[in-house]
Amino acid sequence: MTIHTESQIEINVGVDVGKSKLDIVLHPLDLHFQIPNDEENILKVIHVLKKRNIKRIVVEATGHYGYAFVFACDQANFPIVVVNPISVRRYAQVIGILAKTDKVDANLIAHYAATIQPKIKPIEDKKSRLIKDLLVRRTQLLEMQTMGKNRLQILPKALHGSILPACAN
Repeated sequence: MTIHTESQIEINVGVDVGKSKLDIVLHPLDLHFQIPNDEENILKVIHVLKKRNIKRIVVEATGHYGYAFVFACDQANFPIVVVNPISVRRYAQVIGILAKTDKVDANLIAHYAATIQPKIKPIEDKKSRLIKDLLVRRTQLLEMQTMGKNRLQILPKALHGSILPACAN
């Protein structure tokens, strides 16, 4: 009979990212905690996680709110995976989880990590992220410009002055 200490158990971490807080679940320990989504508290969590045998940390790709946590994990050389939220949602449907709270989501992500074991990929460097963000912003501006041009075609000329600055080439 083999007895494992808690530090030997492989842990899959699920993180539900919010604007102001992170919900974190350690599976299979079923430990849940919530922290403010700020640098100071993220560093405290990193310190706590370093004492565990972390197999992988999974976060849904939800935009910039999760960046600080993801980059801190990457800096600490944790196996961090950013996954498509649709994949996690489909997994939830398959196993019959319909409830949607931050704690349930974090638990779901941790179980997804343990069951699906998504492949760990390197996190993009700062320059690549900046280029990606600039391309996204460019696309947004082009879409806004197109919307403005479309409005020019349907709105009275008296309103064109308020639209033209947004449509300038």
